Amino acid sequence: MSVPVGSGSRTGRRAALRRRRRQRRLRALLAVFVLAVLALLAVTVYFVTRTTPPAVTSVATSRTQRTLLLQVRGADRTAVASALLAHDPAAASGAVLLVPAPVLVNVPGTGSEQFGRALAGGPPDSSRNALADLLGVTVDDGWVLDQGTLSTLVDRLGGVQLDVDVDVVRGGAVLVGAGPQRLDGARATAFAAYLAPGEQEQARLARVQVLVDGILAALPATGLEQLLGSRWDPARRRPCRRPAWPAS
Repeated sequence: MSVPVGSGSRTGRRAALRRRRRQRRLRALLAVFVLAVLALLAVTVYFVTRTTPPAVTSVATSRTQRTLLLQVRGADRTAVASALLAHDPAAASGAVLLVPAPVLVNVPGTGSEQFGRALAGGPPDSSRNALADLLGVTVDDGWVLDQGTLSTLVDRLGGVQLDVDVDVVRGGAVLVGAGPQRLDGARATAFAAYLAPGEQEQARLARVQVLVDGILAALPATGLEQLLGSRWDPARRRPCRRPAWPAS
């Protein structure tokens, strides 16, 4: 059998050409696959970094403000006067916030109740917890005085200097005349609790504010520290007036 000259070499060239074509196709497919993987990785990284919020570095800060709820208990054991005292020695500032007795609060274990009645209907910390829940602040301590104890406190301070805005009348007689004057405990307490005919609760709150400011001004540094501990720094005390709340 005779084989034409050059036929073997042509067959070999065709086979080599087919191999090279297959290799080019494989390389092309491999390149497409690699590009697809890289694109998928790029898209994944983009969406992960876009949807993941940046890490927030929390800075721990210590609380420097201290608060105390001062309340005066009436004969029916409800609060006739309430004032939240706040002092921040770091900021060298202080504030007095008056709390009206008729304000509705959520008393733990009782439900909705007037703030003044929380003192009579629950444990000693009921008023503090209710006020903390209402305002969203921390109330560190509470100090409850009956009217007799408040009167005694004022007397031991030697009286307080107050600006009386109206004649305080009791039994048809003027107990305290209007005007700036120094009052003893009994008359100062009567002034703070007084509400003239036709007046709103706001008027009594203003008188409570005057008495609280008078007591804070009259307390000596040592006496203030003994009564309120380190929660009120007399050297930096800056009592300020805050607008009273409307009665509910």
